[in-house]
Amino acid sequence: MDRKVQDAGCGRMVLVGLVFGMGMSAAAGISRHDVPLSYHAELAMESRFQAAGSVNFGGSAFGSGTLIAPGWVLTAAHGTEITTGDQIQFTIGGRTYQGAESFEHPLWMGTSRIMEGYDLALVRLEEMVEGVEPAEIYRGGSVVGRQAMLVGAGLTGNGFGGQVPGTLGTLHAGLNTIDTTADQLSSFLPGFDLSSNGLVIDFDGPTTPALNRIGSAVPLAQEFFPGQGDSGGAYWVEDTDGVWKLASVQSWGTTNGFGTNFGMYGNMAISAKLYEDVVLDWVGATVPAPGVIGVFAVGGMVAARRRR
Repeated sequence: MDRKVQDAGCGRMVLVGLVFGMGMSAAAGISRHDVPLSYHAELAMESRFQAAGSVNFGGSAFGSGTLIAPGWVLTAAHGTEITTGDQIQFTIGGRTYQGAESFEHPLWMGTSRIMEGYDLALVRLEEMVEGVEPAEIYRGGSVVGRQAMLVGAGLTGNGFGGQVPGTLGTLHAGLNTIDTTADQLSSFLPGFDLSSNGLVIDFDGPTTPALNRIGSAVPLAQEFFPGQGDSGGAYWVEDTDGVWKLASVQSWGTTNGFGTNFGMYGNMAISAKLYEDVVLDWVGATVPAPGVIGVFAVGGMVAARRRR
């Protein structure tokens, strides 16, 4: 939902990265200007990221999501907020599945308060997704300082020009470094309630070090950044067992100034952390374990706000 919140104190805009309209299918992703987008499209096709897909929120908005159980999708609450669960569609592996109902995290306060965190939702599908290995959620320690792989289906572009309209629909993947938590951004966004649940990356550019505001100013060789439509897409980290798991879900971001395009060098993107107890418990209470569907489905109705 393309809402923007003006911050006069620092001359920036904060925006939610969900795009209205389906657009054309294209090799998507915001890459370095000197790295071909085809690199990121090919990376997303690797089997370790097979659980990633795209989400149509009632025909009026487009985002991303990840299969975490055969009939359950993890995505962003600012997408499910604008429609009902039975109007949501999830596309994965070339097939589209109809949603049945959606559950927003109980600490989600709505899009107008997105910076307070917990922009997380679960969508129950009408049928099981077969032939796809669901992703696991990361349950380890802090990932601040680590590299994470965003996988989503948002807009394409590069760091010089930012995102290009009409380029939604094809999965892309790329690395960035988790620099800090959102509550540490008060000097950039004074006066806002910023959540420690938010994980922050920035888009480091090889030619514009002055714009690299947090963490190291040296970009990764294939530094990658989300575009609008990547909202709900997950950031994956490699766990100690060698398996790539979900650490957070893309939520919102910043531009370099009023009226500037999103996806340019110097922009920041904030995702909602998954590996804290208040999130893990919610997922466990909402998504049924195999063989105990009735028990946990009832628990989920109590543990989260539901949209049929």
